[in-house]
Amino acid sequence: TFIFTSPATPIKCGGAPLKAAYLIDDLSRRLGNRDSQNFKFCAGGAACFGVPYYRGPLEELLAERGIENIVSHNLVEVRGEEQIAVFQTGPESQTEMKFDFLHVVPPQGAHDFMAKSPLADASGFCEVDKGTTQHVKYPNVFGIGDASSMPTSKTAAATVSQATVASSNMLDFRAGRAFSKSYNGYAGCPIVVSNKSCIMAEFGYDGVPMESLKFMDQRKPSRLWFHMKRDAFPTMYWWGILTGLWRGPSMIPEIPAVYNAGKASTLRA
Repeated sequence: TFIFTSPATPIKCGGAPLKAAYLIDDLSRRLGNRDSQNFKFCAGGAACFGVPYYRGPLEELLAERGIENIVSHNLVEVRGEEQIAVFQTGPESQTEMKFDFLHVVPPQGAHDFMAKSPLADASGFCEVDKGTTQHVKYPNVFGIGDASSMPTSKTAAATVSQATVASSNMLDFRAGRAFSKSYNGYAGCPIVVSNKSCIMAEFGYDGVPMESLKFMDQRKPSRLWFHMKRDAFPTMYWWGILTGLWRGPSMIPEIPAVYNAGKASTLRA
């Protein structure tokens, strides 16, 4: 029995636990021993994925692969020597499952230095306006990324878009101007489902789809997105995000101008 868990807390990339289940299932099938194995995906929350637009296709894929989709099962204890996983299923109820392989995504939260500071909200995250990224109590403080309270997925794609808004609004704040940018909740979550295909979930606040490629249904497993995830995104991270050249999907119309500017800089050098 293979068990994959997802906690009830916010986590870094909500699709990560699903990726593990899909990829190990795919590997097992390619090795020819999947029929002798029992796969279970146990979500601590009410669904395997928080965005309804993508949830349906992801649940269908779990069913197609024969992976049991179990919700409202929050892992609270592992008895390793006995190979027993204990799940909280209600306020006063628990259930136990025997496993041969257990993939655990631990519960996550803000660091103590943030959670115990005046900047934090009741959940421990930096309490900022979800549009401007400015702190709701301290106007000279702005917050982005995993430590912020913005109600969206905690992914690198989200942080990049937040950084674009925050940097612009901080300059506006220093100059005494009205804020010029607002964050729409954009987050990107590439969910690799096999060794050659990927579902690219892109969405904003309230789960509104914000897909970059309008000519395709990104809810369907795609080889294109698999190669984007494996081959393009690492380069984008090191040479685009960390250098400040890539500011999120909102700049796609600007790419020719950015390219030409970079080319001109190279020629001048």
